[in-house]
Amino acid sequence: MQRITWLLGGLIVAAATVSVQRSARLPAAQDTTATAITPALIARGDSIYHGQIANGTCSACHATNGTGVPGLTHDLTTRTRINGDGSLRSLMQIVEEGVPNPKQGVPMPPHGGAPLTPLDVHAVAAYVYSLSHPRR
Repeated sequence: MQRITWLLGGLIVAAATVSVQRSARLPAAQDTTATAITPALIARGDSIYHGQIANGTCSACHATNGTGVPGLTHDLTTRTRINGDGSLRSLMQIVEEGVPNPKQGVPMPPHGGAPLTPLDVHAVAAYVYSLSHPRR
């Protein structure tokens, strides 16, 4: 009986651990919802985008205002997307993996060539999303 109780207790702890791990990753798996994009996250992404923290390099190619360089990089201020669907999830994937073979312009390295953490990736994607989806 003690062995069954111990086994059931271990299974409950394991299930709770998996549940906590899944909820910690939720924003990366969700689409563009209000809970995934906060003003604080956008502010952090803005600082990374403009190279103020995390050695961000985004503005070097996409311009300080996000309009890009015609013929080289995409204008991030419009809702038109060339290499993704424009969702937060898609933007996070682009920042994470880069765009080695873009449909237009020049390739983008993973993380834009910067040493970004998962939080940094989420923040930059939230900031880029906010450029074409201003809050009211």
